[in-house]
Amino acid sequence: PTEFSVGSHIFGNDAWNKSKLEIPLVPQGHPIIFDYRVGHRGLGNRNNTPRPVLYFTYTNKPQFSDQINFSKKRYVKLPELIPMPNRKSSSRS
Repeated sequence: PTEFSVGSHIFGNDAWNKSKLEIPLVPQGHPIIFDYRVGHRGLGNRNNTPRPVLYFTYTNKPQFSDQINFSKKRYVKLPELIPMPNRKSSSRS
């Protein structure tokens, strides 16, 4: 699940406010669409099953690059979660 700090995307109101935390309950595999400026975080995985996430951001400002939230210095390359299948070359007749 993802936890959100409601209203934290408003300039001047960007502090993490514990009284305004919300955790939307959505079925597994369903998307959550939100303004990524809203304070949010993934909560702990309570089992050993990998929990992959697909995360998109969008802006209508040409040439915009978010160097604060998506700085290359902030992230490290993760190991593979599952082994990649061996690809055998096949010849077609």
